[in-house]
This record gives sequence, structure tokens and C-alpha cells, in this order.
Amino acid sequence: MYIINFIIMKTRNLLLAAALFAGTSLSISAQKLILSEDFSTAEWQAELLRLNPGGDEFGIPKNANAPNLNPYAPPSPADGTNKNASYNNMNVTDLYFDKYKLNGDMETIGGIGSDVCAADGGNHNVSIPAGFYSGQMLPLGFRMFKTTGFLELPEIASADSIILHVRGGNNTTATQLTIQKWESDTWTTITNLPVQNRAAFYASSVDEIIKYKIGSSTPIKLRIAHLDTQPYFQIYQVDIQEFAPSAVINPEAVGLKQMGRKLIVDEPTKISIYNTIGSLMLEKQVVNELEIPASLGNCVFMVKTSKGSQKISLN
Repeated sequence: MYIINFIIMKTRNLLLAAALFAGTSLSISAQKLILSEDFSTAEWQAELLRLNPGGDEFGIPKNANAPNLNPYAPPSPADGTNKNASYNNMNVTDLYFDKYKLNGDMETIGGIGSDVCAADGGNHNVSIPAGFYSGQMLPLGFRMFKTTGFLELPEIASADSIILHVRGGNNTTATQLTIQKWESDTWTTITNLPVQNRAAFYASSVDEIIKYKIGSSTPIKLRIAHLDTQPYFQIYQVDIQEFAPSAVINPEAVGLKQMGRKLIVDEPTKISIYNTIGSLMLEKQVVNELEIPASLGNCVFMVKTSKGSQKISLN
């Protein structure tokens, strides 16, 4: 697993180095999104209101799980400086869209600099109905509680990479988020990912894009969590790519010989070794020969060089 922090397009074709050992031509497949949610969409705004309907004329919550007596609406910061406003005491019990569980608040920030999404030049804006920013558009995201906050996702059929649109809550201090999976009836941490401070990018974009490879070809249930007391962060959007290895390849690589666990090349080249589901296991620039580490085990692999690719078997 590895971390890639970079600006991406929402729809982008990726060439995977996969190992499907039948066929002789190169195949390119688009990685589809198996999950995509943006809290600023009209659908999410309607769902937030449905599960947070406020109170009746007697001051009793219309939904016992939603204690805020004001019906949900995007909040307005108090003035035009770099301040936040949150809709809190919201429903953290019922499942949004019958599949997402939230433990935190919805938050807007005013006076933030750019409101442009780093991924595609769009935004995560909603219309503010009342207050200082009444009638204006502000970015809105989900802010998790410290130590206990999370965004729990439904089980999905597979997960290649998770892509998060996030914004640090502090101007000068960085923070971190945690990605976990449901395993053996408990939440297990996969990784902790750094989140930049707000001032690191706010002049050019409203968010930073964090991409992390999950690499699961089987069903998996994930959540993003805030498990410490470091500064808050907002999540604007979550995308997960479907795990879909594609085909590579030529029948054999010219100038490559195998002798046991040793690969011999007739001229310097880069050797890339993939397993049968297309995961990169080893990559190295080789002058004459490469001894395949015993740690890779005995298996069928695809070896790729600048002159082609071929299947090898280690026993």
C-alpha cells in the first residue's frame, strides 16, 4: 500500500500493470468509481434535512435521534473573516441513505480564499439561507468529532484506491485522518494519513486530494475516522475506485532469460514484477542480472522490461 497526494481528475483512465496471462495485446481499462459521495450535492442536503427535521411546536424533536431543534440548514459563519460555523447535535444514529453513518457536524468556513476544488476546478459549495452569508455560496463539508468521529461507509464489492477531498481545520497546524476496515467484528486501522494545515493551499484551492491504495479485490467495509485530539479536518467528497485489473501483455520479453530465481538481461533495463492480480511486487533498474528475493515466495509472476513482458514461474 502506498500514498499518493496529487491533483486528479474525477474521471480518468488508468493503465494498470495487471497480469492476465492469456492474450498477446495490450489492454487499457477505465477504473470505475464503485462509490462517490459529495456532501454539497442536493441529494445530500435533502437527506441531511430528512434525518435532522428539527423540533415540533412543543420543542420536542421530530426524530428522537436528531436532538437539534432547528431543522438542518447550511450554517453561516458570523462574519467575513476566516471563521467556521457548524450544524451540530445532528443525527449520529440513523443511517444516511440507509448506508452511511456519521459521527460529527456539518461545517462551513467563510473567508477561506479559493473555493475551487483541486481535483477538477469545480467546487463543494452550497447556498447559505440565512445569516451573514445569506444568499451566498460557501463550501460545506463533514467535520468529525475529535477522538470519536468517523464517516462509516457501506460494504462494497472491492476497493482499489480511496480518494478523499479534505481540508485541514487549522491555519498553521497539520493533522491526520485514519482509514480503517471492519475485520473480525472490530475496526482495524489500515493507515494514518497526514492532512496539511489550511494555509498550505487555501490561496489556490479549497481542498487537498489524498489518494490511498486499498487494493482489495474482495468485499470490504471501510471508514474514515478522527481518533486523536489533533486539529479538526473537513471531508468534502469521498470516491472509491473499483478493483479491476486489466490485461497486459506480450508473450515474451526479448533479451530476458530466467535461471531459477535469477533473471538475466542482455542490456541494462528496468524490471517490474507483478503478481497474478496485477499488483507491483518489485521494480528495479538492472544492469546484468536480478536475483528475485525469497520474500516474494513461489508463484506465477509477470515480468515486464522495456522490450516486452513474459510469464515466469517460481517453484
